Amino acid sequence: CRAEQLSYKLGHGGLDMYWTDGAGLMPFTAEELAHRDGQEEWATLPFDMFHDTSEFTCCARAHKINGRGQPQPCDRHALMLPMLGLYAQMLTRRDEPRFAEILREVERRTAEIFPS
Repeated sequence: CRAEQLSYKLGHGGLDMYWTDGAGLMPFTAEELAHRDGQEEWATLPFDMFHDTSEFTCCARAHKINGRGQPQPCDRHALMLPMLGLYAQMLTRRDEPRFAEILREVERRTAEIFPS
């Protein structure tokens, strides 16, 4: 899920991230994913977690009313603070080389990643 991918990227710099198609583990990099999948943007999808194209189960279920008569809260809103916290944690470690690439990507797309 995008939330797990983004939290790992923000918390660990995105290093040592892997995916599988069932045949084995491959690095979770734009180059590897484009080579295997033909979709270079697939590696950047976690950054689009809060974009309108993201598919949250709660939204797909139209925020149905729960047993207490209240609409189910939106995961998009519930995830914003934890992701901002991970981003803040990453900023405190910005001098570590493993965060250089991810920090450039986040700073280039801050408004897209964390919309107001």
